[in-house]
Formats: sequence, C-alpha cells, structure tokens
Amino acid sequence: MRQADLFPYLKLVCVFIYFALASQGAFYIFLGFSKAMLNVSADTFVEIRRATDSVIGPKLKFGYLAGLALLLAWMFVSFRVQGSKSHYYAAAAFLLLAADMLLAIKLSMPINDLINDTTLKPQNLLTELQQKWLAYIVIRGALCILGLVILLFSELIHPFRPAGF
Repeated sequence: MRQADLFPYLKLVCVFIYFALASQGAFYIFLGFSKAMLNVSADTFVEIRRATDSVIGPKLKFGYLAGLALLLAWMFVSFRVQGSKSHYYAAAAFLLLAADMLLAIKLSMPINDLINDTTLKPQNLLTELQQKWLAYIVIRGALCILGLVILLFSELIHPFRPAGF
C-alpha cells in the first residue's frame, strides 16, 4: 500500500485525536464550565482538580504527544503526495497544539502541582490559583479549537480521498 493510500486514514486519526483534545476547550469555553468552576469555592475547585488530574492527566499527555507525532507524519506525507497542499494547514495546527502544550507545561502544570500538593494553603492563594488555572485553560482551549477548525477547513478546501472513493 502506498503512502497516498494511507494518507486519508492518517488524517482521520489525527483529526479524531485533535477533536478529543479540543473538546476539553469546548467544554470550558462553549458549555460554560469555566464560569461554573469560578462559582465554586476554592476548596471545591481544588478537590475537583485533584480528582480529575489523576485520571485525565496521563491520557492528555498521550493525546498531545500522539497529536503532535501524527501532525508531523501528516506534514511529511503531504509533502510526498502529489497535489496535496494540506501540509500548510497541518503545520498551523501543529504550531497551535505545540503552543497549547507549552502553555500547559509552563503555566497549567505548575498550578496543578501546587493544587495536588496536600499541604495547607491560605484560602486567598487557592482562589488565585483557581482563577489563573481557569484563565489559562480558556486560552489553551481556544488555541486547540482553532487548530481543529484549521484541520477541518483543510479537508474542505483540499479533500484527499483514497483510490476508489
């Protein structure tokens, strides 16, 4: 099987993973979860973050690494497949996902570490951590949603189908 035959399937898996990552941002932005989380006490927020971080954290790390790797593969294959211009869109989505990941590493994860530290903290510090974390997740979610929109737009502009479709 040639690379060109596998290309649509690579793109499909990549878009699916990107969708899963962008859905977190959509949940916080469009469904209003960030506003809801601002309305709970800092102690409740910390309890929720501790419970979710231990379950979701490893899956998100895998999703980000898989998404970046698949986008690199998308760009590589797109360069090699005659007539495909989707590498430009994949590169833009890659940069947005990388920016999201960088913000997670530099901003969100240090806050998660402080939240997961079980030593007692002053209430005003917990409230500040809550507000910062929610502001960062909205920014990161917007980056990821934009990347997904770019990938979907690329498929509308430059559809690529396997032979026989």
